[in-house]
Amino acid sequence: MIKTRKRQPKVITVRDRQTGMLVPKIRLAGYWLHDFGFTIDKLVTVAVDDGIILQLMENKDYKEVVRFAYKNNMKLLQIRKEEHNRGEPRACIDIFGSIIKRAELCTGDLLTKDCSFGQIKLQKLLPLGF
Repeated sequence: MIKTRKRQPKVITVRDRQTGMLVPKIRLAGYWLHDFGFTIDKLVTVAVDDGIILQLMENKDYKEVVRFAYKNNMKLLQIRKEEHNRGEPRACIDIFGSIIKRAELCTGDLLTKDCSFGQIKLQKLLPLGF
């Protein structure tokens, strides 16, 4: 198991650049993404099924990936490059809008992150009742 950053992802609120409205967002960024195969400019399918599942689409034709995502009611994201103060750019994945809504997540929700090569699963961290 590859060690990832200790801080858990959470749902935050940001202002949409196009509409100016506040929208929920999950941001995954860092050099740890590379360790799981999520590198800059690669395509990722995003499914909502008991959480949010990001699946790397490697070695596939673009049209084939689009067809697969459409057929299975998934969203497509591209991993973007983010400049970092260490000098080396790092991978960044931003998850917005309908994906968060379908997963029934709200601003402030903490998420668990389960990673394996080519896949990241995010689930809402349920509060413990004592």
